[in-house]
Amino acid sequence: FVRREPRKLTGTPVILATEVVAVLATVSLVDAIARHAGFSFPFHPWDHTAGRPARFLELPLLLMDATLAESRYMSLSPARGRREVDAVLDRLAATGGGGAVLWHNDRFDRVYGRGWGDVYEHLLDGIVSRGGTAGTGAALCDWWKAERCAS
Repeated sequence: FVRREPRKLTGTPVILATEVVAVLATVSLVDAIARHAGFSFPFHPWDHTAGRPARFLELPLLLMDATLAESRYMSLSPARGRREVDAVLDRLAATGGGGAVLWHNDRFDRVYGRGWGDVYEHLLDGIVSRGGTAGTGAALCDWWKAERCAS
């Protein structure tokens, strides 16, 4: 529902802000991990209509299960996917960055998921082992505003 072209963005940030949306996870490429706008920090996108930063916080979408697993994208095995997850987490730990993860619920099915539920568990363990915190987008938004002064 977010239009990507700035000239066509009219109304989207206003709609999001008035609908009490605190966070939005986008700004990524479906066929690559952690490659979006060149950073791994939440930010307030520019509201072209109001001429100021939008009120909601955008979280860069850093990892998605389909990007790692699906043949139309990276087509990785779960073992290789774990290594990619580790590389992203190492970068975040080194920079103090943060972002969003999209993991579809069907990946936790033992048959259909083909081991990708275990990769998600590895992701959560990796966050904790690097001193990070996993939580909801709203919790990250609150923390970012309080600790990183990104208001």
